[in-house]
Amino acid sequence: MTRLLIVFLALVVSALGAPVVRDLGEGLTYVGVATLPDDLPAAGVVAEGACVLDLRSVAAGDSEAAAAAAWLKARVRPATPVLVLANAETGFSLRLVLADRTPGSGLLVVGASGPGLVPDSAVTVLPEQERAALAALRAMAPIDELLRENRDKIRNDEASLLRDRPAEGDVPATPAKPAVAGVIDVALQRAVHVHRTLKALKRI
Repeated sequence: MTRLLIVFLALVVSALGAPVVRDLGEGLTYVGVATLPDDLPAAGVVAEGACVLDLRSVAAGDSEAAAAAAWLKARVRPATPVLVLANAETGFSLRLVLADRTPGSGLLVVGASGPGLVPDSAVTVLPEQERAALAALRAMAPIDELLRENRDKIRNDEASLLRDRPAEGDVPATPAKPAVAGVIDVALQRAVHVHRTLKALKRI
């Protein structure tokens, strides 16, 4: 019953045609996109600084991908990185945009490795778990609940995630821990870890 309610609320939020914007703490903002280019926030809508742009399961043709590329170009800086969440259901044209990123530019991709998608930080997550996490995010479930496995723990060994992007086929995948009594957003959790590590290393 709870899962059905989350999915229903997610559909309602998606129909509003606006990005889901959430505070992830320590200067990091979450921007959830359902439709391009409508959900790309205009200047001033999202606070300046690092952000997570969620493009998981977002369909896009060439024109929509071009709009996303223009938004990223205007936003991405090494000091204000954009951590893009993507998966195998992210539109092919969008995956091409992400594949063309320049190491060190401030654009980092987090997600499960797959055809046309080589993340800077790879995770392993079941598709149904990721869909449930997306629904919970759009239904405004508490962020701490979605990240709770490690919400009070920043691991120093996450510095290994900041190495140059490896060649395709060599991306390490970190198995996801099973969720306990709820949904854990594995990709978002990793993006938060990467951001906290960049701060700890004084990269941002």
